Parts: sequence; C-alpha cells; structure tokens
Amino acid sequence: MDLDRSMFFLLGGSQWACPGKRVSFERLTSDSRACRPGVLFVAKAGEKTHGEQYVRDALRHGAQAVVAEREVPGVSTLVVPSMEHFEKRMLPALYAEALGKIDLTGITGTKGKTTTAFFFYQGALQNNIKAAYIGTVGFYTAEGFYKRNILTTPDIYDLYAWLKFFADSGHTHCVLEISSHAIAQGRIRGLSFQSIGFTNLSWDHLDYHHNMEEYFEIKKSLFTHYRSHHAFVNCDDPWGAQLKTSVSETTGFGQTAGEIRFSWKKNESESLISLSTGESVRLGMPGEFNVYNAVLAALLLKSAGCPEKKWQMGFSGVPGRLERIDHDGIIIYIDYAHTPDSLEKVLALLSQKEHKQLITVFGCTGDRDKGKRPEMGRIAARFSDFVIITSDDPHREDPLAICRDVAKGIQKGVPYEVRPGREEAISLALKKAQKGSIVLIAGKGHERFQIFDGYEVPMNDRETVESLLKVRRDYGED
Repeated sequence: MDLDRSMFFLLGGSQWACPGKRVSFERLTSDSRACRPGVLFVAKAGEKTHGEQYVRDALRHGAQAVVAEREVPGVSTLVVPSMEHFEKRMLPALYAEALGKIDLTGITGTKGKTTTAFFFYQGALQNNIKAAYIGTVGFYTAEGFYKRNILTTPDIYDLYAWLKFFADSGHTHCVLEISSHAIAQGRIRGLSFQSIGFTNLSWDHLDYHHNMEEYFEIKKSLFTHYRSHHAFVNCDDPWGAQLKTSVSETTGFGQTAGEIRFSWKKNESESLISLSTGESVRLGMPGEFNVYNAVLAALLLKSAGCPEKKWQMGFSGVPGRLERIDHDGIIIYIDYAHTPDSLEKVLALLSQKEHKQLITVFGCTGDRDKGKRPEMGRIAARFSDFVIITSDDPHREDPLAICRDVAKGIQKGVPYEVRPGREEAISLALKKAQKGSIVLIAGKGHERFQIFDGYEVPMNDRETVESLLKVRRDYGED
C-alpha cells in the first residue's frame, strides 16, 4: 500500500511534513510494540495515554513514518486533520481491494454475540462458504481456530489487517462480534456490513457507559451510523423493541413480536424451531436464550446468501458456552455467564434439570461495575444448593475484597464458601459433588488466562476440571 499526494483529497487538508516523499507499507498500527519495517505507526489518543508518547519506541521497533494530528519534529509525518476523519475515509480506501472481496456480518448485544456468531460461522462452512470469525473466543479461519483474541472486537488497525488477511486467503465472509466499547471507541469506523443483528440488552459495562440509556444508545448507533443491507432485531427483548421502534430500516423477530415470528418445541436432546419465513432449525444446545441465538443466526445466514432451509446448530458446541463434562454421575458445565442476567438464565435452566445438588462456582471481575457483585451473589444463592465464590480476573483489586462484595448478596441460611484461588474453588466443588450433582463453573468460559495487576496467569476452567478429574482417577479418589 502507498500513501502519496494522490490520496490527500480523501483527507481534507492532510500533508506530509516531508514534502515529495512517498511511503510504501504493509499495514498500520497504533501499538508501538507491533511496529517493524513496513509498518506505519498511528499516534492517536487512547483512553489513558496518547500515541505521541510512543513515537520514539515505534521508530526503535522499525516504523518508517508516523500518522499524527500534528507534525512530529524530525520524523516523516502524515499530518491529518483528525484521527476520526483519517480512519473513516482513508482506511476503507487503503483496504478497498480486500474489503471488496469479503462480506461482513456484525452482531451486537449484551449476551449471545459469541453463540450467534459461532452458529453463523459453522452454518456458513456447512454450506461450503469460506467464512472467518472474529470475536471473544479468538480468530477463526475456515480451517478452525487460528489465534487468541484479547478484545472481543480488535483495535481498528488490527481489525482491517485481519480482514485483509482473510480476504487474501480466499475467505468470502467474516462474522464479527461487535462490543459496545468497540462502537464507542470507533474500532469499526469506515466498515460497511452485509447484515447486522441485535441479540438483547441487559446490565453490563455500566462502569464504562454509566447507565442503561447510554449503553443502549451506543448499541443503537451500529444501526444508525453504519451501512448495512439487512438488519435484524430481537423484538421480544424490551430494548430490542425500542430499537425497532426508533430505527425503521430493521426487521424484527420474536415469538410474540416483529415481522418474523418463530415457535419451538423441545425434545429430549434438542429443540426444533420453525420460522414464519419457512426456515427451520434443529438446535443441539439447551436454553431458550440459545433458541433466540439460533433464530438470529439463521436470518443472518439467509441474508448472506446461504441456500439452506433446514439448519442444524449447536451440536458441536460453542467454546465456553454450556460446555458439558460428564464424570461418574456428575454433570459439570463451563459457561461464560458473567452478568446478573446471564447467570440467572443459566442457573434457571440448570435448576430445571433433574439433580440432587446444584453447586455454583463463580466470581466477579476487578476494576469493573461493583454494583452487580451482590446481585450476582443473590442470584447464585437463590438457585444453588451450595455456592463457592472465587476470583474471575481481579486486575488491580484484592481478590478477597471482590469475593466479600459478592458475599453481601448471599441470603442467610444459604451455605457458601469463599476460595479466591480459582483452581482451589473448582477442586472444592468437585469434592463436594456426588452422583446426581450438577456443577456450574461460571464467568470465564473459553478464556485461557486470569488477569491480575499487570500480569496474566494461565488458567482455563475446562482444562482445570479435566486435570483435577484425572488426578482423582489416578489416585483412586472417585
């Protein structure tokens, strides 16, 4: 890719600090640590620091020039009128060839983004469409898992680079999970979508968005500020109904509301869903919430041109979403539920299954919305026979202090224990479980690390369970 004066008309007044110079590069980045020869460093403002502080570091790593809103003395600089303008106008122009070869599907909402996106990804592959996935559980090519992902929606420069990589390797579709943070921080600027979908909205990220109304407006802006050919909204969700009312160019779906209606019935091991548009879905994952995820995925797949009328979803599972492990009459579920609403839905579902005892292990993230901690404790206690409060990602907070905040919501008479060490907490749950018990390990799902103050520790709930069970088998403790 090249930046020269022939492209300046896109940038309204931009100029090189070194006149007449032409710069060729492979990609752009706002992370100075990712710079190397062939990379252009973008010195933009972050939440806590400004990229101008890292220009020298970028140059040491091999960056050959800098994009900034003012000239950096002694450095080849493309001075742009504003970063927002640069990202919205220049990035689509630079990546136009790649973007022209790949259709994008975007999914937003509090819960269900990962499951819906993964249903779409799997359904596209089943229809011989070479699709990629970007979201909470990582980067996936048509061949499967490719790389871990730190953010649900990557930084804008990484996102464009990934889309180019997918397009250049022959992928014709990519499904993206789009977080509220990504929308608010402009990480999807300049992109256009084949289809977008809204799952639901519930209490989450209020440390960032301050209140539900602000949170909703951010989600809504995906439907009002970005181009898409099709937009689908869950109208059985109160916030979805409000979105449908305020944005006319959307199609609503639901059991009781929207232009597209569906009904479903549950058999022993699957749910059968019928849509008023003629599609049907066999769903291999439990829970009414997953029925909504499957319906949205089917509508998005249809809009993407998949000819299938009878879908099969969820039979191969979704990483960290009600992943099941059976052991000697005990059923263990690993789930990403980390909000009051999602924890309540999962526990309500599991409490309906035949069991002698329901044990719940969970924690809350540090440096985040503290208001939900006692509420999640209350929910866990209401459905569980025994609760074990542990760590999630403590970040800079004291793990024990977080656990104490959660314990404030535990009702008197409900047995619980606090084990800040997550492996110790899971071990305790397995020791207390008997034949006929259900154990839910909630909060981290697919994640492979715990995040503390400035460092990460390898930790995966499924691997921990399997390792502990292996020890029990090897030493005859079962």
